[in-house]
Amino acid sequence: MPPPAQNQTRMTAPRSKNSALSETLKLVRLRRGLKASEVARRMGLPLRTYHHFEGGRAHIDIERIRSFADATDSDAHAILTAVLIGAPDFAAHTMDNKLVSVLISGAQRFDERLGDRLTRIEVARFIAATRRMFDDLEADLSQRDDEARRWLADRFEPGD
Repeated sequence: MPPPAQNQTRMTAPRSKNSALSETLKLVRLRRGLKASEVARRMGLPLRTYHHFEGGRAHIDIERIRSFADATDSDAHAILTAVLIGAPDFAAHTMDNKLVSVLISGAQRFDERLGDRLTRIEVARFIAATRRMFDDLEADLSQRDDEARRWLADRFEPGD
């Protein structure tokens, strides 16, 4: 059988929601440089209870996830999203900018403003608007990265 093409997505075995939650919590905690005992203390939990929570050995508890997010300065909505999509890295990538909480807040505001009129917007319009938004953010980030590289190159050219 020929090797898979390089741009093919590698299939992985589906993970359980508790397993995905465990991976996500541990990854966020480690990215923050925190020990389990410190997060447990911040959450007001005995260490053993915290280990059960982080280990995915308890039912998924929204309030406990919010408490964890507060204790680690991360995004509870991103943690839940990471579990739902099976991508623990997503929560770590968005823990500082609170992407999912910002999106949810924007959607709440949109719903408050439009009410029942929201039902008249087709899914294709949402997809197109979301793509534009993320494309604009990506372009902005690329521009800022390029500007930073140029600035550094101007100041630290070899031979200076």
